[in-house]
Amino acid sequence: MAHVTDFKEAGFDSVLEELEWRGLISQSTDRKQLAEALNGEPVTYYCGFDPTAASLHIGNLVQLINMRHLQAAGHHPIALVGGATGLIGDPRQSGERTLNPKDVVAGWAERLKRQIGGILETYGDNPVRFVSNYDWTAQMSVIDFLRDVGKNFRLGTMLAKDTVARRLNSEEGISFTEFSYQVLQGNDFLHLFDEYGCTLEIGGSDQWGNLTSGMDLIRKVRGVTVNVFTSPIITDATGKKFGKSEGNAVWLDAPMLSP
Repeated sequence: MAHVTDFKEAGFDSVLEELEWRGLISQSTDRKQLAEALNGEPVTYYCGFDPTAASLHIGNLVQLINMRHLQAAGHHPIALVGGATGLIGDPRQSGERTLNPKDVVAGWAERLKRQIGGILETYGDNPVRFVSNYDWTAQMSVIDFLRDVGKNFRLGTMLAKDTVARRLNSEEGISFTEFSYQVLQGNDFLHLFDEYGCTLEIGGSDQWGNLTSGMDLIRKVRGVTVNVFTSPIITDATGKKFGKSEGNAVWLDAPMLSP
């Protein structure tokens, strides 16, 4: 595993300053508040990876680079491999996702965990913690989900999310299944906040709406302010996103894409 220096060794005053210098931050909550959080006692942070394919891709690698820098700075990482959200699929720019069988998704989840473990530290004083949102989501009844979680979301806010708005204005529209994704992801942040004291979520800039859904949910039900930040989307020469749903993914798995 390649050595990653912490921000002090690299000559920066904070890990946030280093990430900004590297161009790894696109959007964030209040910059001063985020800086204070990352400059204080170690925080617990998380990033989610949905097993909607057999491998991670270059867009996921950007998140893992951010996670590795935060880990090297002493903050505590959680890698959420979405056993539940992987069965649903995050709404993409166009068209509904194909829903994969549960056993296939479970197998992909294990492969993703091995890939993540090859980049983040899995041993020592500050190892990455692996969790699956299937463990807490599968236990919820529909009634509990609607009463305890869904009640805190406002339809107008959900409809205004960029990807949702784009899909609503397209010919194919969007199913209730994919529309509910932001509620599921918001509930993930709340669960990790309650269970592990997680106060920071990171992701790609196309995930901003999902990240802020969890932030807003925690503020409403726990009265606590947490933070999120995103990284820029990796695009090809035409400006098209590199990713699974776009059919142009640069896979991290050697058998799927030779180095």
